[in-house]
Amino acid sequence: MKPIVFYDGECGLCNYWVQWILERDVDRIFQFAALQSSFAGELFNFFDRELTTRSLIVMRDKATFLEKSEAVAYLLSRLSPRSFAERLLKVMPRFLGDFGYDGVATFRRVTRRDSCRLFSPAERAAFLNGTPYLDWARENNFTK
Repeated sequence: MKPIVFYDGECGLCNYWVQWILERDVDRIFQFAALQSSFAGELFNFFDRELTTRSLIVMRDKATFLEKSEAVAYLLSRLSPRSFAERLLKVMPRFLGDFGYDGVATFRRVTRRDSCRLFSPAERAAFLNGTPYLDWARENNFTK
């Protein structure tokens, strides 16, 4: 299973970071789904998890969901290892990282409105928004 990045599809800053990830993910490690998509709703329902658009969420594997600064640290460790930000998040206590994350999240919908671009066919294939959850679950041998 490829890790899935769940993001707020109505947030310009979130869309900017999806583009940032896509530009660096040359091996297509990650898949994406907007938190507002039916795919995300069904997957979160399957795991009996609250669906919120207040946080970036990475489903790393069948049992691990990462949120806020922990999700950002994971993404950086895979795409920009040894960067200053990745090292900082690695040594920073999580509550401080989450505090900073929450500060940015408070203002995120008013930032980066100019971040839309067209995705290539290969990039579009990484998005699960229109994928029926049950089809995806069968392909990935998914059970609780």
